[in-house]
Amino acid sequence: SVTDGQDITAPECAEQIQGLMQDASMEPFSRDADLEMSTELIRIAHSQTPEERIKLPDLSRLLLTNKDKITQTSNELLGITPMALLRNARLQQCRYLIQQGDQSIEQIRLSYGFSNRKDFNLRYERLFGETPADSQGCTV
Repeated sequence: SVTDGQDITAPECAEQIQGLMQDASMEPFSRDADLEMSTELIRIAHSQTPEERIKLPDLSRLLLTNKDKITQTSNELLGITPMALLRNARLQQCRYLIQQGDQSIEQIRLSYGFSNRKDFNLRYERLFGETPADSQGCTV
C-alpha cells in the first residue's frame, strides 16, 4: 500500500522490488521497465548531494518519462511517493552525519534543506524511531 513515506527505507524499497520481480501478474515488458525505473529512482535518491534539491520535474528529465508515470510506478512498486523517497534518502544522509558527530544537528538539517526544525524532528523520529539528539550518541 502507498504511504507518505514516513517509514520506508532504501533496503525496504529494494526488497519490494525483488518481490515484484517474481510477480507473474505483470506483463514482462512493463514489469521490467517499471522495475528499472524504480531501481534508478532509488539510485538517484541516494546519490543526491546536500546542494541538490531534486524535484519531480528533475526526475522526469533524468528518467526520460513524465511525472505521472514516475509517481504511479513509485506508488505501485515501492509503496511510496517519489518525493517521499527523496526526502527519506536525505534523512538517512542526515542521520549518518549526525552519528558521525562532526557537525551540529542544526548545520546538518539546514544543509540538507530541512528549514523547519519541528518538521525535521518529527519526520526523523517517524523514520528512525529516535530523535536526532538520540542518534547523536550512536556510532555507525
